[in-house]
Amino acid sequence: DVYKNVHLSSSSIIGAAAYSGITTLVGQGSGGVWDLGVNPLSNMLHVFEAFEAVPMNLAVLARGSSDRAELKTAFEVGASGLKIHEDVGAFPSVIDACLSIADLAGGQVAIHTDGLNEAGALAETIAAIAGRSIHAYHVEGSGGGHAPNLIEICSDPRIIGSSTNPTLPWSVNSVAEQLEMIITVHRLDRNNPEDMAAARDRVRASTIA
Repeated sequence: DVYKNVHLSSSSIIGAAAYSGITTLVGQGSGGVWDLGVNPLSNMLHVFEAFEAVPMNLAVLARGSSDRAELKTAFEVGASGLKIHEDVGAFPSVIDACLSIADLAGGQVAIHTDGLNEAGALAETIAAIAGRSIHAYHVEGSGGGHAPNLIEICSDPRIIGSSTNPTLPWSVNSVAEQLEMIITVHRLDRNNPEDMAAARDRVRASTIA
């Protein structure tokens, strides 16, 4: 099996993946921290070195940006793809740059879309993708991405959608637990109405069920 959205924050992930039958990790990060890509060059080389003795396939995603020269370098060093994430900018210019360079390099692009719709709504994201193939994370909305209608991205046959781990399996407590998880991991302030509104926007019971 392929685990396609791994934050390589700890070596314990490798053993857990192997025990469950996973043979391939597609991910980002370089240990010790939660990260959105394997950058810069030195970190990527260290990740490759660390996996030399690990009997598992690894596809590294470098952090997506609008800097085409840096994106090109990431592929030359060994990245298999690019990760676009709302936390560091999922702007249309970033989407176009990543897809353009990935097409030239023969690599993949994964996207975590703009949950606050700061750079545009779902329609703008789909327009920037412009009919090219891309992997969209968290399409059910619970892991982040365009509110409130991200699931509509699945209507494009060239966009491969996937759901986020906290929604699997779905249970009677999923909605309440996900709200608490979002508040905790994003360090939101329960006394701040804007923080709480943003958290509630990410838990969409009608599409994660």
